[in-house]
Amino acid sequence: MTNNAAKPGPVAAILLVLACCSAAWADVIWIGSSTGRGFRQEVDIVAIEADQLVYLVNGNRGSTPLARIQQIEAAGDAAFNQAEVAFNSGDWTTAADNYLTSARRANAKEWIRRRAAERLITTAVRAGRFDQSVTGFVQLTLLSPEAAIGREPSLPEQVDPMHLERAVAELEGALEQGVSPAQARPMLALLLNVQNRRGDGPAAGRVVE
Repeated sequence: MTNNAAKPGPVAAILLVLACCSAAWADVIWIGSSTGRGFRQEVDIVAIEADQLVYLVNGNRGSTPLARIQQIEAAGDAAFNQAEVAFNSGDWTTAADNYLTSARRANAKEWIRRRAAERLITTAVRAGRFDQSVTGFVQLTLLSPEAAIGREPSLPEQVDPMHLERAVAELEGALEQGVSPAQARPMLALLLNVQNRRGDGPAAGRVVE
């Protein structure tokens, strides 16, 4: 018995494969302005520009203020996605640990690293990890000095001395990379505050110099 069903031509077959791949690898965002995750939309995220998340929807460019992006699911990035879920559930320790991984990963997309760095500053403070919040600030400053303005973590009244030492190592390591003046200034200011809290006068003096 002969099967007379029409088979797709080569062009149609390629388009079908591309459509399936696009559906399989689309990013997902949830947009809202209150509690909960809000409206779900499948997109292809392009970048973060200023305070906007920029993406494509069916090939058309769109953008939404980051303040309204409740959650992101990035295609193929388990650590980042776990951080986003943990952030929404208020699990600050898990969120900070996973954002730390994404913010530092050199091969991650730049928008993922920036989102992770920005949220790491917040989640790490809430998790009682001043050292991790400094890492978030450093990574954000390296990616976008403009976005880092006013985002430097404040020293808590009670802080683990080990966290201060790690913060110093993070800041000094970044400064030794040969950063621009716009990147160096906020990191030096934070380093001075940390050294003063540590009570290390000579180290604070070297920062001033």
